[in-house]
Amino acid sequence: MKGQLTELLTNYGPIGVLWFDGQWEHNWTDARGEDLYKFVRGLQNDIIINSRVGRAGGNYGLDRASGMLGDYATPEQEIPAGVIRDLPWETCMTMNGHWGFNAVDKDFKPTSDLIRKLADIAGKGGNFLLNIGPAGDGSVPAESMQRLSEVGAWMRVNGDSIKGTQASPFEVSPWGACTMRAMPNNVTRLYLHVFNWPADGVVRVPGLLNDVIGAKVLGGEPASKWSSGDGTEVVIHAQKNAANPHDTVIALDVKGVPDVGIAPSISSDAAIFVGKATVSLASLQKGVDIRYTTDGSEPTEKSAKGTSLTIEKTTTVTARSFRGQLAVSPSAKTVFTLATPAKAADGSHFTKDVEFAYYEGTFKTVAEMIAAKPVKRGKTQSLELALRQRDSQFGFTFSGWIHVPADGVYRFFVGSDDGSTLSINNSLVVDNDTPHSFQERQGDVALAAGVHRFEVKFFENSGGFSLKADMQGPGLKRQPLVGGQ
Repeated sequence: MKGQLTELLTNYGPIGVLWFDGQWEHNWTDARGEDLYKFVRGLQNDIIINSRVGRAGGNYGLDRASGMLGDYATPEQEIPAGVIRDLPWETCMTMNGHWGFNAVDKDFKPTSDLIRKLADIAGKGGNFLLNIGPAGDGSVPAESMQRLSEVGAWMRVNGDSIKGTQASPFEVSPWGACTMRAMPNNVTRLYLHVFNWPADGVVRVPGLLNDVIGAKVLGGEPASKWSSGDGTEVVIHAQKNAANPHDTVIALDVKGVPDVGIAPSISSDAAIFVGKATVSLASLQKGVDIRYTTDGSEPTEKSAKGTSLTIEKTTTVTARSFRGQLAVSPSAKTVFTLATPAKAADGSHFTKDVEFAYYEGTFKTVAEMIAAKPVKRGKTQSLELALRQRDSQFGFTFSGWIHVPADGVYRFFVGSDDGSTLSINNSLVVDNDTPHSFQERQGDVALAAGVHRFEVKFFENSGGFSLKADMQGPGLKRQPLVGGQ
């Protein structure tokens, strides 16, 4: 492989992007990925390398906490739920259901769907890598040609709303999607991608606080009138007949950097606590005061102001941003629950042995696996997948005991490829079920000091496999659940 990479990266001049795949192979490791990344960088230092050079990173690199390798993430066949501002990423997607040519697969995505996906991805800060699946003679399927032609026609009118733009300043765009670019003279142009054009031509933009300079439908006429931000919404009156069947784009020019009302964040160590908890409040908006309540009511300009508070009982914390007496954001609300720690078992139960049951079969959920008959049972000292008898379509249950040093809330992590769950004292704490590439999930539970029963269930469907379970809590740094994994 390194010989082939040396040929590719030394014989053909500068290469812009190197797109790896196959990180799902069970024998591929992050150590190999890091070595490969450094090797490629040694040949061409300016090249861009995707996240699949390594295994870590969860959903094709989007889970940064689990240690993404490479320069950008590569989610497959899906678009992230929200705007991603601090990580380059690219959704790769097929036009029908196959990456390669498939003569009988005629389930092609409609043009409107492709254009709206393009706008959604650009508005969330990503790039769209769209597969066409050419035939063996190099020809592109007629269905793909038709859709690409229609996308091209839309881009000739609306391309400025995609190319060279930045991610949306809005967390949610109820009209569809939003992209933006900086213009001369301290002006920002917001491109509002309106997927379903209102019959009256009136488009509302909630939460925008800037003064509006102008608004125009791309390929159409300037809006007849508009309002400036007043802490609630901007209202644009455009042409009633301006609708594009795929995506109608309004270029909205505002003064300065977009000032958007964003609900404050409300956070603590966990949603449950033992004894007391510190709650932190923060806002992405500049020049605001955060006011909050603890009785479930809406904050007003007279509510308590601050960025942290201490609670000792189950509490609903509601927060909103203000400038003087004017509310300039939506409210955020979070419930923090005082929990009673689960009682520890009799200490005589504690043993370092881990009981396991091994299964074989095609499983898509943990429930399907445990409904099958185990191939073998036994004892081990860790969550050891080397006990398997084949490299795909198998599963395990591992059960044993953990010791926690003090009363408190403990956090458990399970990372797997494919599905997994973790239970403490027969209660589900982490649900990482269904087939997927490596991804990590976590859950919290209140435990009394002493020993507690755990059970980890895991299945491998196809491709690579891996399983990792950790825990942390009061007086306990993150560490393997049991043994050396």
